[in-house]
Formats: sequence, C-alpha cells, structure tokens
Amino acid sequence: MDKIGIEIINIKSGKYKDSMSPFKPLDKEQKEYFQKLVMEYYYQFVRDVAQNRNLKTKEQIRRLYEVADGKVFSSYTALSYGLIDEIGVLENAKEKTKEILKNNKVKFVEIKLYKKTPLEKLVGSNLVNKIQPRLKYGVWTIME
Repeated sequence: MDKIGIEIINIKSGKYKDSMSPFKPLDKEQKEYFQKLVMEYYYQFVRDVAQNRNLKTKEQIRRLYEVADGKVFSSYTALSYGLIDEIGVLENAKEKTKEILKNNKVKFVEIKLYKKTPLEKLVGSNLVNKIQPRLKYGVWTIME
C-alpha cells in the first residue's frame, strides 16, 4: 500500500476492533489473544468429542489429542479412529432418522436455495439465468 501511495487510517471503538485487518500485522498481544481463543475452541471440541464418544480413560483422551490436530479425515479414517459410528449416504441418514424417531411415516423435503453470483447481482437474475445456471444449495427438513 505504501508503494502506491495509499495510507490506511483505522478509526475504531475498541482495542481489538481492527485486529484481523489485512492492512496491518497483528501485534504480540493480539496474537496471544487469538491463540488463546483458538485454543479455547479446540479444548471445547476435544471435550465434546470425548463426552459424545464416551472416552474416559487417560489413554483414550491421549489418543484423541493425537488425532484431533486439525486435519480433515476421510470417512474411512474417521471410522478407524472411532470418531464416527458408521459410513452412509443420505438414504442411510433418512432411515436412521426414522428409526430414532420411531416413525416410518416421516417425510423429507429438500428446499432448494441458490446463491446469487456477482454477475446476477450486477445485471439481474433474469438475464443471467439465460446465460448460466444458478448455484443451488439443498437444505433438508423433516416433515411429519
């Protein structure tokens, strides 16, 4: 920004309000604050997993800390670590929901949503729909 002559001026109502600004580095105190915040969420995550997976021994907790290091797992790896009970697809989840609710008459409805693209926002939906399809997102709900 300095090279092209742009000066950033921050006006804020609190000490940490501009902490994640892309225009200035975090100072030591801000880094410590955000690291502490991240670690609070991390420990809460590990506690929740331990509780919901019924992990109680020191060895089980130690193993969980080894596994819970921020990596993304495939379903097969998560199953091997005991983080999930089984692998399934949407139909399996629907059947399991019916089983848990003890109701075979439950109906599932997908509500189609879409997110406007930048082009749609600029020129309007009608024109863009002729040029490119909408990005659709499905949200499922249970109807009795």
